[in-house]
Order: sequence, then C-alpha cells, then structure tokens
Amino acid sequence: MRKRFFKERRKWIRIFSTKVKGGKRFIKKSNIIHLIGLSYNKKYLPYIIPYLKDNDEDVRYKAIVAIGWLGDSSTINVLENNFDIEKENLLRGFTITAMRQIYFRNPDTKESILSFILSKIKIESDEEVLAIMIAVIQDLTKTKFGLKEDPNTGEISGDIVKSKEKIIKKLIHE
Repeated sequence: MRKRFFKERRKWIRIFSTKVKGGKRFIKKSNIIHLIGLSYNKKYLPYIIPYLKDNDEDVRYKAIVAIGWLGDSSTINVLENNFDIEKENLLRGFTITAMRQIYFRNPDTKESILSFILSKIKIESDEEVLAIMIAVIQDLTKTKFGLKEDPNTGEISGDIVKSKEKIIKKLIHE
C-alpha cells in the first residue's frame, strides 16, 4: 500500500484527509495521519493539528511527528501549547523533537524554540523529557553539554543531571 500511496500521492491524500476529517476508519487513524505527514505538504497541517487532543495516545504521537514534518515557525506555538497540556511524558518529549524537526528545515526558529525549552528545563522533572530537551538544546546551540544521542536509534546516554546543570549555568545564568 505504501508504494501505491507514493505513486498516487495526491489522490490518496485527498481520500485520507477526507476520511480523517470525517472520522471514518477504514485504516487506523494514526496510520492515515502518518501517511499525510509523509506527503511533506504543509497544506494538510490544519487536518493534523486537532488530533493533538485525541484520546488515543498513538494518534497524538503520529500527529506530533507529522506536525514536525509539516510545520514551520507559525506552528511552534501549537507545539508549545501541546507540551503544556500533554499528560504523557514521552509525548511531551516528542513534542520537543518535533520542534527540532521544524528547526532543521527553518533555522530562523532557533531562538523561539531555544527560549521555550530553556523556560521549561528548570522545572521539568521527568528524566526522559529532560534528556530529549538537552539533546535538542545541543543540536540548536551546536554545543555539547554531556549527553550523546545515537544517530541510528535515537537513544540518549550520559548524566542528565550534570548536563541540565551545565545548561542552566551557561545558558540561563542563574
């Protein structure tokens, strides 16, 4: 199906966006969102954003990922709001990585993303979310603060507490 999707992309996206919007399920909703994200076409972003509030965690995850692929500077505030309301810690972390995806395509978003993460890092207590925040800060600033992210698996290693302290000392100036 994936091969067929890419061959007839426009037709499938029109069908999928209609089905997602109408809530009909002939394919798992999260997979439809994922395929729409793979279109890399910004015009489908309005169809994805409402699914950040879906009850299904997998749907919210795919919506976050798709927004990272499709979003731009105008989408950063959507992700910031999502970070604040998302209850699942790992999805909050993925919201930060979606911001990083936007930064990779739109380097002008660096300051707003960095400012947001720095405003949250001091109060964040979940280690997974902190590790993701630190990895993204390292990418944005091109500075190593002690964590290493495996480029193949995304696994993050290192001393999270020391890295957080270094960031606060160097970037926040307590």
